[in-house]
Amino acid sequence: MHADGPSPSKRVSSPKPADKSLPPRTAPGVLEPPPHTPPPLPPLYHPVTLLRLIRRIFVLSTLFAPLLLTFPIWWFFNKGRKPHQLKTWWIRYLAWTLEQSGGLFVKLGQWLSSRGDVVPNEVCTVLARLQSDVRPHSARDSRKAIERMYGVEALEEVFEEFDVVPVGVGAVAQVHRAVLKPHFPDLRGEEVAIKVLHPGIRHRVKTDLVLVELFARFVSLLPGTSHLAIRDEVATFARMMRDQLDLRVEAWNLQVFRKNFLGVEDVAFPKPISCGRDVLVETFHRGLLLRDVLDNGPTGFDGAIADAGIKAFMKMILRDNFFHSDLHPGNILLTFTYTPESATLAQQAGAWVSTQIDPTPSTRQATQAPFRPKVVDDATLDNLKRAPKDAWGPILERLRNEGFRPRLIVLDAGLVGSLKKENLENTKAGESCAALL
Repeated sequence: MHADGPSPSKRVSSPKPADKSLPPRTAPGVLEPPPHTPPPLPPLYHPVTLLRLIRRIFVLSTLFAPLLLTFPIWWFFNKGRKPHQLKTWWIRYLAWTLEQSGGLFVKLGQWLSSRGDVVPNEVCTVLARLQSDVRPHSARDSRKAIERMYGVEALEEVFEEFDVVPVGVGAVAQVHRAVLKPHFPDLRGEEVAIKVLHPGIRHRVKTDLVLVELFARFVSLLPGTSHLAIRDEVATFARMMRDQLDLRVEAWNLQVFRKNFLGVEDVAFPKPISCGRDVLVETFHRGLLLRDVLDNGPTGFDGAIADAGIKAFMKMILRDNFFHSDLHPGNILLTFTYTPESATLAQQAGAWVSTQIDPTPSTRQATQAPFRPKVVDDATLDNLKRAPKDAWGPILERLRNEGFRPRLIVLDAGLVGSLKKENLENTKAGESCAALL
């Protein structure tokens, strides 16, 4: 993913020691484990909580009342139309309302956008922008959060470059591209992605979760709902959402995924570098959003992409019992890698003769280049992003003919899950039966 041009950098003095109240700048390696339990929801009958609930109910009513009032009009004029003939003005209004309502409602929109079995594909297409193109918060707020984590007065003390325009904006955070200064010898000039929580998102989500809990209590009182375990499901969802509000949890999850997928060539995860509660710095990966690939398909890589994705998800569940719980197309990047076959004896001899005739480093590099793994160049990815839909096929077909394979970069690992022992055994048993069919 790319952002607009970086902001100018300047040379300044070394950074000051990090604030002791927040996780300091950390060298690459194993990060500290996250808190075992997320902070609890605010007490329902506390005066501050009640005031926040009243205010939140008023704001949500203001946003959703016009949406509900206009729905019958939209339904009347679309009655009898085929899905591809739907007028989407109300769906666009729904997406805007969910975006304005905050992180919990954006999550709902993201879920709907990936459920073509629940709503028409045309609705999924409109809501898909909520996966990575939500309204961003200001770059000034991002700078303050990053400076606070590193304990510096100016962001330029840590980064050579910092893109003020985010490369992606989600429900609870946004991501900026940056380039580290050489504070770490093995990260000199490293291109990184900086994930920053939206200002105030923690209070808004916690207030919304209290409202959801109240709604669950009400529904659980209705006859015939006791077997649904609604309150237990809401409690699980609330815990997962609160985990997303602490980026130390995501950093830890990334480390677990990287360890679990060590040696898997078709799937990769960003490497966490530094983290705090509100900021996560990780390796930056360039690629195409899987959502864009799906929108511009079909392609010759569809089978390989599906195969890599299914195998990765089944590995997460059946082998690791630690799975990504937010795998919508906006959280997966696609790039392409080429792994050449081993050089034959004749090729090795030819390379040796060439280096004997001209032993310069450039000749040695040129003779070894054909036998080294490589990643598709940035220019090709940029051409794909700018190309019209009918041009994607020929470009991707050329890559396939050259021997490139798709590689999935899985992002946003804040939401994870695992199965209880009984459920895991049942799942494995079902998978074994399916294999016999």
